[in-house]
Amino acid sequence: MRAYCCFLNATRLTMHTRNPPLSRRFNPLPGLAPCAWGGGWGLGIVALLSACTTLEPAKPRPLQSEARKCPMPSYPAQAQRLEVEGRVMVRATVALDGSVTQAEVVASAANAAARAAVGELPLHGAEARAAQALDAEALRMVRACRFGAVTGNYTPAQVQIPVRFRME
Repeated sequence: MRAYCCFLNATRLTMHTRNPPLSRRFNPLPGLAPCAWGGGWGLGIVALLSACTTLEPAKPRPLQSEARKCPMPSYPAQAQRLEVEGRVMVRATVALDGSVTQAEVVASAANAAARAAVGELPLHGAEARAAQALDAEALRMVRACRFGAVTGNYTPAQVQIPVRFRME
């Protein structure tokens, strides 16, 4: 029997611009009275056009970035000895330089509801502690991941990374 772990799905993240470029949009008014002020016909037209055109932020354009370097997680000895398998979902915050600044387990390998959904029994005692070791190893692996650096006016992004530990 061989133990191995794998990354599920390619990790991809989306970063959004902090200050998106402005775009012009014509905003027609129901009545012309608020726009038509000023002296004379020419100034009234200028006032009408300037009052009815607004500047709004454009929709943020997503930027796709993929994991450049992620180490393979090692199977914890205790989990391997007890043949504990599981899937750990880790949510990570990726900085603009591509480093992971925060990581947390959002779905543990010991999660009873998730295990029941795939027909597995809940874990207790030593097996539950072994599942916690899987969680810790998944966190260690995600914190060591590096994504492509981003230049420009973007904000840090969050990504969810599933890590599966399976005996074979």
